[in-house]
Amino acid sequence: MAIALCVQRGLLNYTDKVIKYWPEYGQSDKENTTVADIMSHRAGLPALRNSNLSTHEYLDWYSVIHKLEKQKPYWVPGTQHGYHAYTYGWLAGELVRRVDIKKRTLGQFIRDEIAKPTQSEFYIGLPENNENRVSPIVTKVIEKQMFNVTTNSLFQQTLLPFSELDGFNDPIVHQAEIPAANGITNARSIARIYASLIGDLDVSKRLLNAEILKQATKSNTPENEPDQVLMQISTIFGMGFMTYGSVFNIIGPGTFGHNGMTVRTALNRFVSHYDQAKSDILSSTDAYCGSTISHASGNGSLMRLAPVPLLYHPAPLNAIHEAINSFKTTNASQQCLDSCRELLNSDQLYVPAGLSHDYWTTTTTISLLEPPVLAVMTGSYKHHNPHEIRASGFVIETMEAALWAFYHTNSFEESALKAVNLGNDADTVGSVYGMLPGAYYGINAIPIEWREKCSFQGLVQTIADEILTQPQQLAETGEKKVAPSNQTSLLYRSVLKVYNELAAFYSGTIKRRVLPCPKQYKSSQ
Repeated sequence: MAIALCVQRGLLNYTDKVIKYWPEYGQSDKENTTVADIMSHRAGLPALRNSNLSTHEYLDWYSVIHKLEKQKPYWVPGTQHGYHAYTYGWLAGELVRRVDIKKRTLGQFIRDEIAKPTQSEFYIGLPENNENRVSPIVTKVIEKQMFNVTTNSLFQQTLLPFSELDGFNDPIVHQAEIPAANGITNARSIARIYASLIGDLDVSKRLLNAEILKQATKSNTPENEPDQVLMQISTIFGMGFMTYGSVFNIIGPGTFGHNGMTVRTALNRFVSHYDQAKSDILSSTDAYCGSTISHASGNGSLMRLAPVPLLYHPAPLNAIHEAINSFKTTNASQQCLDSCRELLNSDQLYVPAGLSHDYWTTTTTISLLEPPVLAVMTGSYKHHNPHEIRASGFVIETMEAALWAFYHTNSFEESALKAVNLGNDADTVGSVYGMLPGAYYGINAIPIEWREKCSFQGLVQTIADEILTQPQQLAETGEKKVAPSNQTSLLYRSVLKVYNELAAFYSGTIKRRVLPCPKQYKSSQ
């Protein structure tokens, strides 16, 4: 990405020879190496040949660079390719340092030009004060066996001096710049950085324009050419990115990125869980077929909770049962079900008259809850500062963010702004949050200018009124019984009635299977 930015700014050209920018590189038959050769692992320097550098010298940028300048390539540059596991980062990083007007190291360049604009955390050369935030690498026996190979193969040579992954847990290694191997970040930042390559973010314009991205992700590897380092498999490289093929076959054609144990494992888990969930849905006649795995504890189910207590407000036990059933259609993990149960069972959406704000946000039923749910429902949100609240798509974090915004404010408007300004999954967090102050403060507490701008406000009000008129029919079942299915479907029939009336009014529109726009609907009142 850093090299692509330099190309975009006219500081580099992929087709130029490296010696144009880095004259000392032209030693030992490397004078014809191009920038593209380095970027697509065709430079012939996958390892430091016959290296006798100490570990300390490997952590010294200039010691490594001087050795690479003098080294003879393993093959004629540009004629073959092989994965440059560690040397790739030093080679690309030195190119950036040479052409950068400020002569920054690659780590500094990435922090200033990539991480900062995208509001991401990505460090090559970790600041010492962040060391306590780093999760250690924990390796399995099979991974250690793979990295601690004893043969004198080219693959083994590429891994020196860090042939043991445990070496990357050393703070000294964290603080050095080994660009191809010691980048430290988190999943959110990786997602933001990659998203910034293909479109604008909420805080910045896209990093690379379409033409530069096309150049960077176009294969520079001849078809079926074997990788000289990775056991002759057919890897495919663009200008720094792996591109879709038999080796990098995640998601589908058009994918670009890079293989690696951490990301590969995560994506494989995601794909396998997605495929399993899809298979379960297609093969099941059960409506309650939401995924039960904890990784699928999404917040979408919590977002649609509000209509259930509206319909069942005389019978809270029925509300809990039906809300859980609603969750199970898409998100059936225990964390999702516990979140649903506790929000309803703790009077969060059944506000007793006269109770204080503090009482309402702390009343809870202590039960055998999932630990993250228990932490939230016993008041974790009370003690968090804004930077400790994450408004993500995870159901626990969404619930905590909503309760945090409500607890630390004293009006609907103030708490609404506090909730949505957390960013990230702001729309869903705002929806979940809106149930709480909506029930507590009432509709008149919502600023009138907000209500006037609400799309389909008449339709929303009509549906809410229809839902609210049904409880007297359901109350006959008693609180300790579940409403029969024919009575439960009253909600569906009520909404369908409103929709059909609207559809009849806009008969021309409904043929195209779309609803009228808010302006049309408002003008019909």
